[in-house]
Amino acid sequence: IAIALLDDQQRVVLDNHEYKQLTDDLGVTDPAKQVLAELRNTIGLAFEPPKLGGRNFVDEEICVHPISGKAARWFSCSGSWFEQQDAKADSFFDPQARAYLMLLIKDITAAKRQREMERIGAIRATMAEAELVQSLRETLSGAVYQLRGPLNMIRAAANMLDRRGTQIDTAMLKNALKEALTAGEAALGTFEASMPEAPQEATAPVNLNDILRDVLMLLTERLLAAGITVAWQPTSRLSHFHGRANMLRSMFKEIVENAIEAMNERGRNVRELKVRTEEKDGRIVAVIEDTGPGISQELRHKVYEPFFTTKRPLSHSVGMGLAIAQDVATRHEGTIDIDPDYTGGCRFIIGFPPSGS
Repeated sequence: IAIALLDDQQRVVLDNHEYKQLTDDLGVTDPAKQVLAELRNTIGLAFEPPKLGGRNFVDEEICVHPISGKAARWFSCSGSWFEQQDAKADSFFDPQARAYLMLLIKDITAAKRQREMERIGAIRATMAEAELVQSLRETLSGAVYQLRGPLNMIRAAANMLDRRGTQIDTAMLKNALKEALTAGEAALGTFEASMPEAPQEATAPVNLNDILRDVLMLLTERLLAAGITVAWQPTSRLSHFHGRANMLRSMFKEIVENAIEAMNERGRNVRELKVRTEEKDGRIVAVIEDTGPGISQELRHKVYEPFFTTKRPLSHSVGMGLAIAQDVATRHEGTIDIDPDYTGGCRFIIGFPPSGS
């Protein structure tokens, strides 16, 4: 544990060997100032003694990015203020006390990574179950969709015969059509009844940076296997909005997986995925770009239709991915668009209103 004693001017007056080691690890001359700056940005902690409105703190976790470009480090920080009377003889008739902060900095990077791996594992398990249900729903939806076509034709034929009345003796044909229609509707009802309920998830404040970071971590193996480089550019401060985190992860996972498939083609030398977030025009926006073949102008609206797919026959896609993604965006009062001006591949722009709008 690194220990530093700071005076009320943020000057280190006493430290230990572990604190000196931090200067090399973080590439700064005064790690305490960087730690205090992160505490101020993360939890709004002001460097003031208690009598001026400051407070003690215990086990506050912060992330510090070394200037040298090394991997980010996580620390658990505790601080306790105390006062010491000035022991000089001049202070006997005018006693004054100076405030000091005892700062303890514990490196928890390894534990944090382990917790993050466990969290991602839990998310992966939850999403796997949700994706299994969704896959079954897509299969049954496809069967229902295919049944509706002939049933609609039978219904139209039966209506036509009803309108013609007694001009043609078609009683047997009408009965046969009606029996077929009844049997078809019963089969349709059976399919719809066997469709599992969509998983229910409560809404909560979500941060789009966290959602996208989770998705990229979930798909790291696939991105590496396809030789795709990722440019992840989250904006430093992003408003929260109310949403369903797993539903949003599934939506962005579908979009990123589409990008991976689009770029994972023979002969495609440039394989780059760019993901960035921003707040623009009062909306929280995610932009996802790939260097694949793109989507032609005439298909940019059709790709959102159920059961439409441009993927290869062996991809096992039933064409529901973007239709579901659009439904998720709509449920969150959001929008999902394909940028018509982007010519380097495909660019999705997904926007949401911040909480309270």
